[in-house]
Amino acid sequence: TPRSFNHLLALYARRGEEEEAQAVLAEMLAAGVSPEAVTFNILTAMYARMGAVDKAEAVVLKQMPAAGVDRDSASFNTLLKLHVSRRDVEGSRRTLAGMRRAGVPPDSITLNVLLDLYVSLDKPREALAVVETMKRTGLRDAATWSTLFKLRKQRRDLSGAVGDWREMVAESGGGAPNAHCVSIMLSCIRGSAVGLPPEEAAAVLREVLDAVVPEELNEYVLAAAVRTVARVLPPEEGRERLEALLAQCRDTQGGAVHADIVFFPQRDAAALLGLSDEEAVHYLAERGVRWRRKPKRRVGGRSRPSGRDHGGGGGGGGGGGG
Repeated sequence: TPRSFNHLLALYARRGEEEEAQAVLAEMLAAGVSPEAVTFNILTAMYARMGAVDKAEAVVLKQMPAAGVDRDSASFNTLLKLHVSRRDVEGSRRTLAGMRRAGVPPDSITLNVLLDLYVSLDKPREALAVVETMKRTGLRDAATWSTLFKLRKQRRDLSGAVGDWREMVAESGGGAPNAHCVSIMLSCIRGSAVGLPPEEAAAVLREVLDAVVPEELNEYVLAAAVRTVARVLPPEEGRERLEALLAQCRDTQGGAVHADIVFFPQRDAAALLGLSDEEAVHYLAERGVRWRRKPKRRVGGRSRPSGRDHGGGGGGGGGGGG
């Protein structure tokens, strides 16, 4: 059956064993078993992982039509992702043209991949045209918003980001934005705050922080929030916001947020709290932050592990350090 051949083909394809994979396809044809779209999609994915652009294109644009196999969105999306990973605009256009000729409508994956290409190339007009298409066809999702905030961030377009944020919240029916969108939006505020009236940036930050719910307060959101609060809000309000975030930490599942002490903005937190870096680490641990690595103390001008765990259950050697 096609399924048994596809299973064996996938096994070789995952290993990148091209000759063996092609031998399975030849055996399949010799046995009179017609290959399916998934058969060729497995081959395309193998060539994509290998970075073999010409071979991947040949499968989707030539081999599948020659075999009379209808291509699907997965066929073209795999090829499109390969071109986008190489920032190949012409290759991406060829893939989209082939998609149109085959009568395969783009789905949310297609358009999100294309949006990512234009954002990576800093082509805002083309990127926003893709977003408009997604809006018109009802295909915008969390990945769309995340990439759009990324575009606003790299262009320091806080006004555009605020408009996108409000539209996203409205589109979700007032639901809580996901953690990734919150993190990028906070980074956008932080990067755009330079040169803006302080109250303007602060007002946007308050609006975003007010939308954060405990379920979405992971270590990345918390770190981004601490960095942004420290740079944007007045000191007293910044301390109050930090305390509110820590209270939310205690309301999350399991009562804690696990954070990597190496990457967490300890200095910003310490500045907000009016404490030393080491005191801030202990203070945060007492209020729901569980460190995955031990903090470092400076000895003779060099950092080395302090040998002390912080925050109880999450410390020690579990997450990769010591």
